Amino acid sequence: MIKMFQSGFAAMTRRKAVLPALAVLSVLSIASSVSAEAFSYYTTGVFQSSGTNSIQGVPPGSNLTFTGVGNPIGPVAVGPFLTDTSIHLGVFTLNDTNLGANNLDAYNLQNFTLNIFQVTPVPGGSPLGGTLAGQFNGVFTVTGSGSGSTVKLTLSGQVIAPGSVPGSTIVYQPFPNPETFTVASDGSQTSVEGFASAAPLPTSGLAGLALFGLVGAIKFRSRLFGMA
Repeated sequence: MIKMFQSGFAAMTRRKAVLPALAVLSVLSIASSVSAEAFSYYTTGVFQSSGTNSIQGVPPGSNLTFTGVGNPIGPVAVGPFLTDTSIHLGVFTLNDTNLGANNLDAYNLQNFTLNIFQVTPVPGGSPLGGTLAGQFNGVFTVTGSGSGSTVKLTLSGQVIAPGSVPGSTIVYQPFPNPETFTVASDGSQTSVEGFASAAPLPTSGLAGLALFGLVGAIKFRSRLFGMA
């Protein structure tokens, strides 16, 4: 009888050790299967009031123009598990010849849309010149007056585009989000930057399940053997 109890206890002890080990191996196996994404993209921008990438001051004498990423950038490599990769989104140029308050006031509360076009990967795996993945929304504000006026843009949003495998995604965002910056008024370019990250949802979800299994195994062991 004692031998039977000892044999049963030894078997349970082996199971106690095997369950957490299997969970850990599952996590390691899943993590090793996740690879970095590679993508290419370009951007355009539209002012709501003009319907184009440029608007004019009132009275004439200034203009504000957005130049997007005209030629596709990429492929850009981005790591798994939300590892951020810096991306360039375009530039603003503000030409103000008169430095007058009226010129810059025309830009106050202007709405702006920055479009993200993803070239690769896209659904079906065919570039087709890029697919509109989504948009960031911006609002301009003007502070000060006369030669002391400044034009600022607050840009926010998140674009989620398909990754290279079913269920995976590539996330584009301004950085920081929301991003507020001053547009230079001397004709120089003001750069707009952001970041992208890969989110392999199915794989990371499985990893979460494996971790859940690990916790469950430990709790099971605790209840079975009275361990804390």
